[in-house]
Amino acid sequence: FSFGGITDVSASLSRSSKGAVLAIDELIAVGRFIQGSDRLKKHYLGLDVRYDSLDDLFDSLVLHPDVSHSINNAFGDNGEVLDRASTALMEIRQKIKGVRHNIDSRTQEFLSKNRDALVESVVTLHHGRQTFLLKPGDKNRFEGSVLGSSSSGQSVYFEPAFLTRLQSELNSLLHMEMEEIDRICAVISMDVGKVSLQLEANLQTCAMLDALFAKAIWG
Repeated sequence: FSFGGITDVSASLSRSSKGAVLAIDELIAVGRFIQGSDRLKKHYLGLDVRYDSLDDLFDSLVLHPDVSHSINNAFGDNGEVLDRASTALMEIRQKIKGVRHNIDSRTQEFLSKNRDALVESVVTLHHGRQTFLLKPGDKNRFEGSVLGSSSSGQSVYFEPAFLTRLQSELNSLLHMEMEEIDRICAVISMDVGKVSLQLEANLQTCAMLDALFAKAIWG
């Protein structure tokens, strides 16, 4: 019998029963536990021979495929939140992709059209913001803001107005993305909380089965 995926998730189950929002790694662990319990029971039911002394333990395992599906639909194996987790999340990420593409294309356009004003034909990060290194005498040629100057004074960090607008839009969308992820975690945590007592009972049963099979192997 394989006990793969079955770990001690009692702390997470206890917190969810009190209305706490579980972290993504906790929700994934709960999902794996439910799947592991499912495999364990199906393995036993698929045996050609039944064992009366084990029937009650395996029969007591109550499966929750709906909760398991919600978790698997929302999160990947490496902890990433999948686009399919919600329609809203998918739409937000599509907008994020569009804005980032717009930033890249407008940035390349600015670089190619204004080489004479640039100290270097590259995008430079200045305090986490994308800027262009301009010659001081050309800083008033374009609409935008000067965020600082180099130590030598031979160039200024310039953020065009279009980049300011696009970056602001991107930051707003990224904030919306995080809010939607928090909402998804809250909804699934609530689903886990509703069946937490049964899952805790399943965990105790799995622990008993694990101990029994360990004794059998030792014997």
